[in-house]
Amino acid sequence: MHILTIVFKALHGLVPKYISILFTLRNCRINWRGNNILIVPKVNTASYGLHFMAYQGNKLWNSLPNNIRLIHELSK
Repeated sequence: MHILTIVFKALHGLVPKYISILFTLRNCRINWRGNNILIVPKVNTASYGLHFMAYQGNKLWNSLPNNIRLIHELSK
């Protein structure tokens, strides 16, 4: 949940730039899987690279249903 909160804030400009650059939206004219799909970086080593925030955050965000990814504000 904490990682997904950081991803949400990064996509909405609520965190510093050095965190925002970890998450990149895929730009595509035809989007078969919905909106707000992030580019998942390729990792060279399975055991080491899978723990990076850029990898974990993007994979978790993409696994969310489209209606949740389209929410524009966090509830407290």
